[in-house]
Amino acid sequence: SRKRPVHPVQPVTRKVHAPVHTRIEVVGQMRQCRRGKAGGWRLEPVPRALTLAQAEGMLARFAVRPRWHPQELNWLLDMAALRTADGPLHEAGILDPEGQLAGLVFYYAHPGGMVQVLNILTRPQAEAQVLRTLLAHLETAGHIGVRGEAQPFLLPALSRERGITYRFRGNFCVLTRHQDIADAVARGDFYSGGLVGESWSRLVSDFW
Repeated sequence: SRKRPVHPVQPVTRKVHAPVHTRIEVVGQMRQCRRGKAGGWRLEPVPRALTLAQAEGMLARFAVRPRWHPQELNWLLDMAALRTADGPLHEAGILDPEGQLAGLVFYYAHPGGMVQVLNILTRPQAEAQVLRTLLAHLETAGHIGVRGEAQPFLLPALSRERGITYRFRGNFCVLTRHQDIADAVARGDFYSGGLVGESWSRLVSDFW
């Protein structure tokens, strides 16, 4: 049986700062979204080994981010693949016109149904084209729409798309004894949701 790697947790012994953030779900209807030319960008399945090798580099720009050991990320993706209520888990890469990896996307999808995005990782400044390429691929595949969690670094790219709506999902609180972490979260310089939260777990959807 698989065992999840265990990391020690340091006790909180100083004054705790608690930034509160609102969780917003993004919903897009394919028939309303504008699609531009791909310009040579494309979505392709990628081997798990490439995901494990590239994910940390795409997260490096965030002041607060997960530090996934390849074994831990591999375990998370294996567990996420067991969550089937929204369809099988798709692991794909977004390639730029030169064939270089510009982003990684993880999403659940039934044929012709609503797509549930788990996570999007991108190179800096590639967010808009990664998002556009993903949406174009899903539209071509015949899906009716897509939904996922809004994250600060994706909001400028999302704002350029038509047919996007935002829906309140709740709040979450960050507890930390480190002022620099609290400051980073307050300015949106952090990565959360999906594999970083609990959305990958079968407890979220498969038993309801």
